[in-house]
Amino acid sequence: MPTDAAALACPVCAEPLALQGIGGVPVRECARCAGLWVPGEHFDALVKKAMEAARATPTRGITAVARSSEAATDGAVHYRDCPVCAQPMHRKNFGRRSRIIVDWCREHGTWLDAQELERVAGFVMSGALEQAERTHAETAAAEAAALATRATQPDERQAWILAQTALVGGSSTRAQRDTGTRGAGALIGAFLREMLR
Repeated sequence: MPTDAAALACPVCAEPLALQGIGGVPVRECARCAGLWVPGEHFDALVKKAMEAARATPTRGITAVARSSEAATDGAVHYRDCPVCAQPMHRKNFGRRSRIIVDWCREHGTWLDAQELERVAGFVMSGALEQAERTHAETAAAEAAALATRATQPDERQAWILAQTALVGGSSTRAQRDTGTRGAGALIGAFLREMLR
């Protein structure tokens, strides 16, 4: 990863990203489109700072910031390249259900388009992130319990195999199987005799 002094270009408009700090968190901002590049290890700290700033702004308050999390987008899908490695970033729905799509590079960081930081802070402050995490944890626990239950109970195929094994163990079935085998053997023998003539 480049040092803080290394030049990076905006993934939206290719303008140079200016290094600056937001509440002591180092980010890079595009002067043209107002997007923010947040190095990977600083994203959570930046969200926390944005929430603190929103709480401290009496004219806006939590309700106004929460409303901004529902701001409309242009509806188009935009794939951004990471300003560090130039590889396409993943599009992630922040908090799994916020409808705030951020661009994320696993190795280097997160790109926030203009006003997305404010929308993320609003989503968190409204309590929706906590609810989303709780719902995700409950769903994961239910899926794990279902898998554990299925692992201890035979499925239909296993049940059929077990039933067939039990039937084969019976004497009447063994007699039928032996007769069937002799019949099949006789047919194969007759076929071979015909082939060898």
